[in-house]
Amino acid sequence: MKIFSFFLILLTTIAFQSNAQSYYLSMNGEELAVDATITIVPDTITPSEIMFGLNFHNNTNAGANIKVLRNEISTLDGTSNLFTWVEQYDDTINLSLESSYIPAGSYSVDGLFSANYIHNDVVGVSIVEYTFFNIENLDENVKVTVNFDTTPQSIDDIIFNNSWVSDIYPNPASHSVTVDYAFPNDIDGVNVKIMNILGTVVKQQKINLQNSSLTIDVSNIKSGMYFYNVFINANIISTKKLIIR
Repeated sequence: MKIFSFFLILLTTIAFQSNAQSYYLSMNGEELAVDATITIVPDTITPSEIMFGLNFHNNTNAGANIKVLRNEISTLDGTSNLFTWVEQYDDTINLSLESSYIPAGSYSVDGLFSANYIHNDVVGVSIVEYTFFNIENLDENVKVTVNFDTTPQSIDDIIFNNSWVSDIYPNPASHSVTVDYAFPNDIDGVNVKIMNILGTVVKQQKINLQNSSLTIDVSNIKSGMYFYNVFINANIISTKKLIIR
């Protein structure tokens, strides 16, 4: 009896796990965990809108007609959000009027589902849940909870995480130095400053985001030890030592 009970529990667990994996969502080609919570932040300094898209995957052996239900768990006053599933719905409609047939072993085409969050410069986090479900069997569903985050720290994080700066070379230098970089194209105020040991700026140059490297003439700077900083919007993202001979 105990052995039977053990196998019954095991089979139930396997069946549950299999059902849990029957539908899943992906974003930018990456599979999301079942019932995942994700955070979406602006990709520019002053956006008016945050947008993202998802693909729905039907991992079963039967096609399904899928609808989407939006649940505004917590939204900030002054903000609004839209979602698209087949067609676009404003923030007065929470259940998609249209369904989309997703064949067995297939997934939704790019653009079939998307969400738009219009924050109107309101700072904070709004939380919205999206559930994708089979209209013939409501128990077959998968959901994602989305934190739309417009706090200043989240904006800084996305910029810094998508930025890269090399060490200045050559180092030591005598005539010129070069720095390689990659930054999001829609940010402003990226600068390199060379300072002496007293903190006095002896050379400053703005980075052109259309290029991937910057060469700075240092031939008129006295020999000695210096420091160089890379700034984004007055925030230091890199500080290194530079020797000029």
